[in-house]
Parts: sequence; structure tokens; C-alpha cells
Amino acid sequence: WQSNVETIEKVLGMKEWEDAKFQSLLTSNIWQSNVETIEKVLGMKEWEDAKFQSLLTSNIWQSNVETIEKVLGMKEWEDPKFQPLLTSTIWNSNVETIEKVLEMKEWEDIKFQPLLTSNIWQSNVETIEKVLGMKEWEDIKFQPLLTSNIWKRNIKTIEKVLVMKEWETPKFQPLLTSTIWNSSYENIKKKLYLPYWKEERYLHLLVPSIFSISIKNIENGISLLYEYGISEYITNNCLRHKTDELKDLIEYLIDNNIDLIVDNYDTGKKKLNPILSASNKDLKEKYGIDIKNLKKDGKLK
Repeated sequence: WQSNVETIEKVLGMKEWEDAKFQSLLTSNIWQSNVETIEKVLGMKEWEDAKFQSLLTSNIWQSNVETIEKVLGMKEWEDPKFQPLLTSTIWNSNVETIEKVLEMKEWEDIKFQPLLTSNIWQSNVETIEKVLGMKEWEDIKFQPLLTSNIWKRNIKTIEKVLVMKEWETPKFQPLLTSTIWNSSYENIKKKLYLPYWKEERYLHLLVPSIFSISIKNIENGISLLYEYGISEYITNNCLRHKTDELKDLIEYLIDNNIDLIVDNYDTGKKKLNPILSASNKDLKEKYGIDIKNLKKDGKLK
């Protein structure tokens, strides 16, 4: 109702809508633009170039013709390393921001190029400059953190994570992967400070997936397996289970005379029975165990 009948008829009658690549523009956002703007946008020759077609989403109507023309005309898009930035989120930034980002000299350094994804448009120029300028990136152990996930965190969090003294200790360095940015600084700190890492038998848990397991599950799971005398064989996957369900599963195996610890034929050592590390889906499909109803089930299939 923001448009008159004449405008609506002209928009609906445009021949470009027969072309599949333009049909994603047919959303209510289109009524934010006048007929002249819509015609100019649809008539741009750049849309014949496949690399620009990902920009054809309803977000484009947030920008005016001049902005769209300037963005599409930037010479940097001829460089393949910048082309992953050509997604609809680019319209959330203004021309000045886009130009400043593309001109940063750091992109010539190959270690920074994994950061060139659409996530970068969630950050402002100042944040990007500060991230790229951090001296820690000269240290090879931190370079695996240079992925697009880093833009999920603010400068303060990134700085706090990088200066943690624990990274000087080799046992913690396997945790330096992009998954770390899925956690808050407080969560990272609490997990690194857990007392279990002082014991050799738990160090195998220090892999990136530890960040996707709650501290409660880590503490309760280790305590539970310790009660059964098998805590040295604990796995990250087994810690994903709720503690009460893990206890029921252990008791179920004991009741059915199934060993909690089995041979690892790959290493010649012992390992936790894979049943205890299986996901709920695998428990049901592979082993015939419904973990939600263990106390009602009969013997293991």
C-alpha cells in the first residue's frame, strides 16, 4: 500500500522476472524502491557475470543505484581472493567501508586470506584493522585461528584469548583452532583451569571438541567414570551424554555382561566400549538401545 496502482503494474510487468536469476528480488522489500530505481538495477550489465549473481537478493533494495554501481564497478572483484566477499551481506556496509576493507595491504599476506569471507561484513573497519594488526599472528601456533569464525567475536574477546598464558604450554596448543571462537572468553578460561589437566590420564580430552561440551558434563562425566574405575578411558563423545543417562547406559552394559573396556586393535591397548561414546542416534540404529528408555528395555540386540 506504499505504492500506487501504476507503480505496481509496471513492476509486475517487467520482463526481467522471466529470468530466474532476478526472481530472488521479488520480495516485499522491492516496494522500498521506485520504478526508475528497479529498472536501473535490473538493467545493469554486471548481472551477466556469474560472480555478481550472488548479490541478487532482497537486501539489494536497501541500497541506492549509485551505491550498487560503485560496488559492482570495484576493480578488486577481478582478484579471486576477494570474490568470496560477494554475498548479499555486502549491502549491510556502505561504499566507503567496502573500499577501505578491500584496500587493506594485509590481504597480500596469505595467512590473512582465509578471513576473506562474507562474515567480514559483520565487522567495521576499525575492528578489522585491529584484528589484522595483532602481533600474535606472527606466532605460528596462533595462525590456525585465522578463519572467518573470528568475526563472531569482538576485539576485546580476541585480545583476551590470544594473551592467555596457557598457550605457552604444549598440552593446550591443540585447542588453538577456529572452533575456539564458538566459545566465550569466560568459557575458555574456565575449561583451561579445570584441575583434570594436571593428570596425564585426562590430557587426551584436550582437543577442539572440548569447547562444545559443557563444564557440568565434563565434571560429572569424569566423576562418574572414576567411580567405575574407568576414567582414564573417558572420551569426549561419551561426555556429550547427560550424566544420568550415561550412568544408566553403564549399568545396562554391566547387567548384560558387556565389558565397559575393550581391546583397541589399532593400538594394541584398551579403550572405552564404543557403545558409551555413541550418539543417541547410533545407539538406537546400530546397537538397538533407546537410551531414554533403558530401564524398560530387554537385552541388548
